[in-house]
Formats: sequence, structure tokens, C-alpha cells
Amino acid sequence: MLPMRFIPWLVAAILTSCFASLALAATPLLMEGKKTLYQRVLTHPGGQLRQAPGGQPLAKSPPAFSVLYVYERQTVNGEPWVQVGASSSAPDGWMAASQLSDWKQTLVLKFAERSGRQPVLFFRTQNPLTTLINDPAPAQRVQTLLTQAQAAKAGQGSAGELVALEPTEEAVSQSRFYLLPIFNFTEAYTPGGSPVQLLQVASIDPGGGLQTMTAPPPRALKTAMAFVIDTTLSMEPYIDRTRQIIAQLYDAIAAAGLSDKVSFGLIAYRNSVAKTPGLEYVSRIYANLDEGQDREQFLDLIQSVQDTKVSSHSFNEDAFAGIMDALEKMDWSDYGARILFLITDAGSLRGNDPFSATGMNEAQILAAAERQQVKIFVLHLLTPQGVKNHAAAENQYRQLSAEVNPRIGDLYVPIPTGDVDRFGKEMKRLASVYTQLVRDVAAGKPLNPPPPGKPITDPQAKAEALGYAIQMDFLGRTRNSQAPKVVSAWVADHDLADPAQPAFQVCILLSKHQLNELQRGLKVVVDAAIKTRVSPQNFFQEVATAAAHLSRDPDRMGQKASGNLYESGLLGEFLEGLPYKSKVLGITQELWLSWSVGEQQDFIDELESKIKGYEKIHNDTAHWISFGNAAPGDAVYRVPLSELP
Repeated sequence: MLPMRFIPWLVAAILTSCFASLALAATPLLMEGKKTLYQRVLTHPGGQLRQAPGGQPLAKSPPAFSVLYVYERQTVNGEPWVQVGASSSAPDGWMAASQLSDWKQTLVLKFAERSGRQPVLFFRTQNPLTTLINDPAPAQRVQTLLTQAQAAKAGQGSAGELVALEPTEEAVSQSRFYLLPIFNFTEAYTPGGSPVQLLQVASIDPGGGLQTMTAPPPRALKTAMAFVIDTTLSMEPYIDRTRQIIAQLYDAIAAAGLSDKVSFGLIAYRNSVAKTPGLEYVSRIYANLDEGQDREQFLDLIQSVQDTKVSSHSFNEDAFAGIMDALEKMDWSDYGARILFLITDAGSLRGNDPFSATGMNEAQILAAAERQQVKIFVLHLLTPQGVKNHAAAENQYRQLSAEVNPRIGDLYVPIPTGDVDRFGKEMKRLASVYTQLVRDVAAGKPLNPPPPGKPITDPQAKAEALGYAIQMDFLGRTRNSQAPKVVSAWVADHDLADPAQPAFQVCILLSKHQLNELQRGLKVVVDAAIKTRVSPQNFFQEVATAAAHLSRDPDRMGQKASGNLYESGLLGEFLEGLPYKSKVLGITQELWLSWSVGEQQDFIDELESKIKGYEKIHNDTAHWISFGNAAPGDAVYRVPLSELP
């Protein structure tokens, strides 16, 4: 025990330390008119971090286009300076304002996969882009510009108003992190009346320091195919035919000397064992992708797969449980082509079913597959027994297998009458596309892009178009292709030669703090909706009360209900002004009360499914990125606008 004379000294030392810590703690500047949204900037190439305005450079400066918080702004000798930091709790130093760009809306772009579209053209100003949009026959002009840009790159002429070009012979790999921030946008229309967003962007590939792909680029394209198959009543013929097809595929790739380039996995699913214990399992992995590299081992493992003789509680089974097990419990990292075949004669349990193992809907399952770069084909067996279920299941599975490219539409393959031979033929046609892809890539044979402007309706042709995109992505990884480096340029959000095809996916860069805030806000809305189910007129007041408690702001206690959910302040100021239509934020009391009980429940179910989806994003550690010395909560993630509420 310390002598009494030392205690006052110790207390003083502790207090001094606490006050010193408080003094060192800092908070970024808020954006004008905001209560929670901090000012952020993007660094330019060559930007220097300094100890003080105009002072000595620090040893390490952030990479170009790092996202930094703003702590202070000063003007020294007529030059504006900004104190910045990668963390939201401490600044790192000062930078000249001329080396930074203010970023009010953290919108970013990701290149859409190359399943047929032309490379993106980056223009110095908006004017030549507008002229091209107004061209009634733009395809020829785009081809001329591409040729001109390639010649300029080779030192043979000028690129004119073009400042950069997306790689033409390969894609920027989806596994590589790059930043394409949007600073400004305006809407234009093609002569046919189709809207096109013209976007002012900056672009740079930050390189190895922020690259999510940590493994060396692959030298050979490897293909993984996972079969997720319904093993409930009457599925035995399809299970047997799937085994036969896989055995034939093994023989074909062995004959080509490519056995080490293709692997298979098989997951069986049924329904809730809590409701029907006799089903034995909800989902079971019979063979993972590692085991599927060996023919005899794989065929031996799946020999025991058979249909159950026990009826489940519903005609729909838990297909989503099988898909999520395939996505999360199998290691896809070694494979450039990642294909999942869902084989079923029924729809899937949705998130609102009390016996759903995932609690998610088709949109969130598709998003999880996209994060893993897995393509989902659905072979829907239209058996006579399920005729009343066919339409609902088809709608569900078209959403589950939807593709960004409208020429492809979706990867839904109906099998009329559930004919076993027709099923076998379609299954073999689709799977053979991806074994042939491995052969062509191994032989150095380039694939042909799908014909422009034509809808692709045949399932095999769709598989081939996706195979082309997979090869482009593979080449981008092997050649280490980077996003174009430009400080400022204008692009169109659609393919200039074919405005029906999107060139980009629009995302918002959210920090972990913001994602948690969004998830917490949605939970409050869901809880309020459930609590006021018998008195829906109290829904908005319940939201207002919960928002006040969460904010811990005494001035908000007892406040009246907001006009809509955005005004409640629950869902984050970062959603304000984004160029997308929110189903949630604009809901008013009047609209809520006009909905039937069923419509209100559908709304609750959709939000609960999104909450589950945000949990998956939070746990997707491979795609969270940190800039500089950012704290864990300041790590950022490119969240597609389609996944916002």
C-alpha cells in the first residue's frame, strides 16, 4: 500500500494524464449543415504531408486518392492548408489545399464486367461526351475513338479530348481495389430517349498498398463448379443424372490433360430439421472444392447422396441455406471461374419464413454471390406436382440469378415437365462451357465477345458470354491491369456504343461506423413497426422516440414524429442527396397507413433481410480497405447503391 503522502501526487498525475489525453483527442470538422457527417478529401498524386502549414515534409505521405478526414483549415501567406488524417480520431499532418479535392458525396464507381460492352472512354471535358451521346449511330464513332486512343498510346498520333481508356484486351480485375470517385454528375438523353448519367470522376489504382488481391496472380485459369441440389422427395432421378454428368466431365477434362484445372463441389439441402427432424439436415456439404479435385474421391463422397422419404413442412425448401453454405464454407480463392448450379423443383424459403436458416431474400443471396464473384445458374424442374408453385418460384429465381448485363437478363433455366433427359442435356451443355473455357485459355485461344445489341436467350450462349467476361478478368489479373490514372475526367455510366448496357456499378464508400449506424437504424425501424402492428398510427412516433434515445440528445426527447423516415435522423446523413430512389427513406405516415397489413409486413421482411445482408458485408474482411493509419472503424467498403434501404 502506498504511503498517504504519495496519494495526492498520484491523483494529480492521473488527472494530468487524463487531461493530456483529452487534449490530444481530436474530432474532424463537420460538413456544412450536418450534425454527424465529417468533411473528407481525396489526395492528389504527389501530395505531401507536412508537420505544419508550409513546414517540413513528413517521412511518409498517403498514396494518391486516399480518403482523409479534415480537422482544420488555415491560410498561411495566402496559401490555403488543410489538416488531415486517415483516422476520425487523430490528424496525421497538413497538406496544401491544392493537393486535395473536397469530396462531399462519397460515391464511387466499379467497372461492370466485360460480358460484351466496349471499354470506357475518359474525356477531358463534358462537351465531346455530350456530342457522342447525341449521335444517332454512336457505335462507329466509338470504334474510331478506340482506334485513335490505341494509336496515341503507341505514340502514333494524338488522342484529342480523350485522356484515358479502360484496358481493351483485358479487364481491371474485380479482385483488385481501385478508387473511382464521383465529383459531379448530370443527366443526358440519347436520341432514342434513354437516360445516361454523365459523371465527372477521378481515377487511380492505389497499387499494392491497398490491393485486396494479396496472392500472386494466377498463371492458369482454374474453374470451380458447385452443384447445390434439392434432396427432398422425388429428386432421386436428378441426383443420379447429376452424378453421371459430373463423371463425364471428369473424363473429358482428364482426356484433355487438364484435371488440375477443374474442381467440383456438391451440397445437398432440404428444409428445417427443427420443424421436421426426420429430414436429417438443412444443408450438407458432401464434397468441397478441395475434395472435388480428385475424381475417385469426389464420386465416392457423393455416392451416398439420396432424396429423403420424409415430407417437409412446406413445398418450398431451404435452397438459400444450401447456396450460402456453398459460398461461405467452400474455398473459392484459387479459382478464376466460379459457377454454382442450383437444381430444384421448388421455390426457396424466404427471410420471413420462421424456419429459414439464412433470414435473407434472393436479393441478399445474389449480393453475397457477387461479392464472391460466383455466378448462379438455376435449373428449375417444372414438374407436374409443383404446378401451383412454378410462377412464384420462377420470379424468385430470376431475381436470384439476375445479371447486370440486360442482354443476358438472368441465368434461369426452366426444364419443362421436369424431364430428366432434358435436364441432363441442359446441365451438360452449361457445365461443358466452363470446361471448354479452361481448354481455350490453356491453349492461349482468345474467346469471342457476344454479338453487340442482341438479347441473349439461349442458356449456353449466356454461359459463353459470361465465360468471355471471366477470361477478361483472368487476363486482367495475370497482366496486373490497372484502372486508368486521371485526376479529372468525364465518363458515361453506360456503354457509349450500346446505351442499354451499364458500364459501371455505382457504390457508396461507407465506413464501418456508418454501416453499423445504418444497420442499427434499420433495426429500430423494424422494431417500431413490429411494436405498433396493432396500432400503426403510432409507428412514426415510436421511431421518433427511439431515435431520441439513441441520440442521447435531451432536446429531442418528446419531439413529434418526423414527416418521413429520413427526417427521423436514424438512417445516416450520408444517404441524403444520393442519386437513387429509396423505398424506405421517403415513407410518410400517410403512406404507411395506406398500406395493408400484408404490405407493411412485406416492408418489415425486406428490411430484416437487408439487415442480414449488412452483417455479411461487415464480415467480408477481404474487401474492407484502410487508408494510412486509419482506426478499424474507419475502414471503408464499396457498398452498391442497390443494397441500400
